[in-house]
Amino acid sequence: AKELFNKALALEKEQKLDEAAAAYKQFAEKYPKSPLREQAEKSVQSIENIKIIESRGKARFAVEHLKEIAKACERFRAEKGAYPDGLEELVPQYLTAVPSCAWGHAYNYRTEPDETGKPNRKYVLACFGSDGLPGGEEDAFDLIIEEGEFVQIHEWLR
Repeated sequence: AKELFNKALALEKEQKLDEAAAAYKQFAEKYPKSPLREQAEKSVQSIENIKIIESRGKARFAVEHLKEIAKACERFRAEKGAYPDGLEELVPQYLTAVPSCAWGHAYNYRTEPDETGKPNRKYVLACFGSDGLPGGEEDAFDLIIEEGEFVQIHEWLR
């Protein structure tokens, strides 16, 4: 019993939080009468709380990046009359570099024509969360800006 608990402790110290939580859960299920069961369950809850805090920190970081990119797009449009074809056009005059989202994925950017058909008159900029795919919940939620305004953002990020 102690061996499994110590394995979970070691994984937690190595910051392998998913593996540590799984080992703590396995310990609690396998040894329900152990005096360490309660500590294992508390450790699982602590790890889950840490992951929520980390996810929210990454989301806040992504929000700041999106705001910075949106401002750069607006400055580009003010000077050139249309939004850029791609985010790379913003470097180096409007951004020092095109950032990646907090989860390491590229930001999704596309332009659309206006009602008259003129190209690059509207834009959509998005961060698709931890999985990098549209849609999702928890840390895989989407953050989306259209023409400088957030159209999709979690309430706790407002």
